[in-house]
Amino acid sequence: MIIGAVIFSGTLYAMALGAPRWFGAITPIGGLGLLAGWALFAVAALRS
Repeated sequence: MIIGAVIFSGTLYAMALGAPRWFGAITPIGGLGLLAGWALFAVAALRS
């Protein structure tokens, strides 16, 4: 979850500071990482 947040937020922040536009293609990978982290959190919460 943390890696997803870093990738997602980091690429958006970098683009805001002037990074090339192709950096935006990496952003969804971070979003998927965040979604996967939340899904795993929900599964763990439901199993306990």
